[in-house]
Amino acid sequence: MVDFEKNQKSLSMLDRELDFQHLSSVNISKERKKRSCKLLLVIRARSRTRYRMETQIKGILVEKYLSCMEEIKKRTSVVTGFVRGEINSIYLVTTAESAALQIRKILELIALSSLVANHEQYSKQRTNFRKDWNAKRILGALEKVNPKFYPVPTRQVPISEGRYDTPNVESGFLTKEDFIELYDQCSAILHSTNPFSEQDFDAPTFLSKTLPEWMDKVIVLLNHHHVFPVDENRMYIVLMQAKSDGKVHMAEFAKADE
Repeated sequence: MVDFEKNQKSLSMLDRELDFQHLSSVNISKERKKRSCKLLLVIRARSRTRYRMETQIKGILVEKYLSCMEEIKKRTSVVTGFVRGEINSIYLVTTAESAALQIRKILELIALSSLVANHEQYSKQRTNFRKDWNAKRILGALEKVNPKFYPVPTRQVPISEGRYDTPNVESGFLTKEDFIELYDQCSAILHSTNPFSEQDFDAPTFLSKTLPEWMDKVIVLLNHHHVFPVDENRMYIVLMQAKSDGKVHMAEFAKADE
């Protein structure tokens, strides 16, 4: 089972490595600073659109997104402990169930973070959105608000000395379809098995094979990703584990004038 990369360039370094000037970024423990600069940047995202870094990040929503990502990292470490046998819940079946609970919570956090990124539009459609928790329902509602709500997995690739590209990851990540399948699978595990069921829960296989494969996909999805809110003039870059401090970093960008 893989872990979040520990060698990702922090956003404070990307100004000279991705053809843009870094103006503002934030992590969960760092106070934001105002900066001013007019230089343009180039982000090689799916649409190859040019963006410039915003001078001010929307503080409270970004902090909520970062908080979701940091919690995902903590719960991922718990799952890793179950897989490696470093921790357990006494019995094999209860250990597998405990791991499934952590995965389901990770999926809920992915859905909730997407809600954060599309908060304004989502809240208009769901007036009682503060009580939403079901990941499948949140994804369904977000799809109607913003078809591009789902995180776009990317990676950092050196293209020349001091310059990095960020192409999309094309495979090996948790797709929206995978998300639903995994959510349903974990939900089923958390219920007691009907005595008359023809299928028994195979806890050993789940812990040794199924679980690591799913978690690898989750990590590839989030490790280094882009977020596209409803406003097509904006985007976010998220690093799950920056080289500088090991924390989640996030930066907001706006389309650059041609």
